[in-house]
Amino acid sequence: LPNHGFKISTGEASSYLTDKFSKAEAKNSYNIRNSELNIHLPLTKTDFMKWCFSYAGPKLWNSLPNSTKSTNSLVVFTKGLEDLDFDVLLSY
Repeated sequence: LPNHGFKISTGEASSYLTDKFSKAEAKNSYNIRNSELNIHLPLTKTDFMKWCFSYAGPKLWNSLPNSTKSTNSLVVFTKGLEDLDFDVLLSY
């Protein structure tokens, strides 16, 4: 999932992903801190939807540290993931 988020944020993802997901800044005009690094998180009406890729993917991406999300290299990004505690990131 995080690698897809990286490719979406850098514009390297295939069209089926870039059509489905967009950067958070494109969805609202509020000046939210570091929103340029986030992917828009859709609203959900049920807890079941929170386990779908369209919600869980952006939720995981947005929970990554900005230092990890802001890299320009997939190799550096992947190495940055090795140091993260995904149990903490996924606890929502």
